[in-house]
Amino acid sequence: SKEAFNNAILRERAWELYFEGLRLPDLVRHGKWPSAVQGIEGKTPGPAILPIPQYAVADGVAQNSEYSN
Repeated sequence: SKEAFNNAILRERAWELYFEGLRLPDLVRHGKWPSAVQGIEGKTPGPAILPIPQYAVADGVAQNSEYSN
């Protein structure tokens, strides 16, 4: 199924890119970040909305409305 295929890709990326720092963006993009953190005691998912870089904001791009400093 499509869901099983996406899960397999996500699992493979976890193995291949373990030390690259790309796990969080992958989990956020696939909507699995809150459920991945849920099983860890004392840990909360935190925001999944990231800021638009300052150089882009300076060029006229609007900051994410859900993002707060």
